[in-house]
Amino acid sequence: MSVNEYDYVIIYDRIYSYEGDKITIGGIQTYLIELALLIQGMGRTVIILQRGFSNFRQEYRGIEFISYNQKIGSLVSFRALASEASKFVKPKGIIIWGNDQTSVKIPDIKTISIQHGITFDIEGIESKIKRKLINTPFYSLYRCAQRLNAIRKFEQSDYHVCVDYNFVNWYRTYRNNKQLSKTRVITNFSPVFDQQPEKNNARLSVVFARRFVERRGVHLLELLLNGSTRKEKILIFI
Repeated sequence: MSVNEYDYVIIYDRIYSYEGDKITIGGIQTYLIELALLIQGMGRTVIILQRGFSNFRQEYRGIEFISYNQKIGSLVSFRALASEASKFVKPKGIIIWGNDQTSVKIPDIKTISIQHGITFDIEGIESKIKRKLINTPFYSLYRCAQRLNAIRKFEQSDYHVCVDYNFVNWYRTYRNNKQLSKTRVITNFSPVFDQQPEKNNARLSVVFARRFVERRGVHLLELLLNGSTRKEKILIFI
């Protein structure tokens, strides 16, 4: 299709790798791919626009992916990505921000942003600089600025989708319900397969559907690793 021909344009940092050679894995990626398939099932046209180290086009499960690049080896800003998206969407089409925290204002086009995670309230402190802020007066200021920025980013779009109720409940502590009249919760999900788990009394399987980093609660697994069950059973992490 040519420009200004799509009913929906979904913007996200990357679903294909920046090189364009493989699909990346993650909860947001799965959510956006399923959303694009749902839009197609409604008889509407959709593309996913992302950043990349070069311009490329790919197709996955019948969904068209376009990478926008201005300088080989570098990544464009999300503002530049938004400007490019406005060239593809129909005059009465909709641009969907795959992550509200990367969204920018887009004039004269209806926009929806999707709020996915916990970064509005808890951010990774793996870096040495952020760790040094803890237990200092500056850390409280940093957290305050972080939360205000999360609210500002969330409110830049016309409509909003949250994948769970965590953000909605948190947002109410800072704002009234007026803004939430344009917000809907469409929960995250996972396909459930009809299969019987293999029984093995000598093995304990732990399903941890998160990246193995501290802010995801991975340190809680130490209770299993150091507990009595470790001596009696084989632990398998999935």
